[in-house]
Amino acid sequence: MKKILIVEDDEAIRMGLNYYLKQEDFLTLESSTASHALEYLKNDTEIVLCLLDVNLPDQNGFSLFKEIRSFSN
Repeated sequence: MKKILIVEDDEAIRMGLNYYLKQEDFLTLESSTASHALEYLKNDTEIVLCLLDVNLPDQNGFSLFKEIRSFSN
């Protein structure tokens, strides 16, 4: 089963994405902050996709993407 990390601070959107992805047999992980998402990504090598919100409370999605790229290479 493939893992997808949903990084979204709006609970309704996060729950909706979670619901639809589980219907397609994905295992989902959820985070409402960039810092929590980074912990997931550093500790779980089985995550195949990360859905990022642009506006997060502690960091924007663009800078989070750059940070993810820097440690995943």
